Amino acid sequence: MASAGLSIVALSDNAIRLPFFESNILHAEAVFNDINAAGAGARHSVLFFKYLVATRNIRVVFFLNEQVIVGREFEFSGVEEAPRSFHEIIPPGVLRENNNSLLISVTVSDEDPFEKIVFSDIFFLY
Repeated sequence: MASAGLSIVALSDNAIRLPFFESNILHAEAVFNDINAAGAGARHSVLFFKYLVATRNIRVVFFLNEQVIVGREFEFSGVEEAPRSFHEIIPPGVLRENNNSLLISVTVSDEDPFEKIVFSDIFFLY
């Protein structure tokens, strides 16, 4: 049985902090537009990212082409820890071959005005 090669679409190697600055903003978003993934249409894909959370709780939602692909609460133990990795399997057809848009939406509680989450190494494998 022949195996198909895998492809990677890297979105960001740089760290993205949400909310962006030390402030009392309770909601923030980061958007990646015009993502092309030739050959992805009929395949499962996987979203990978690293995160470092420094807050009591934070709600994170990833939208791919306006469809929720990750929606969860991240909790923090109270001590700054090493970054962790996360992945989510995406059904065929959600990651299109052209013109994809990934939106990361972060909502923090109003208990601590300096809550944050930092994302890095965001990429799709398909």
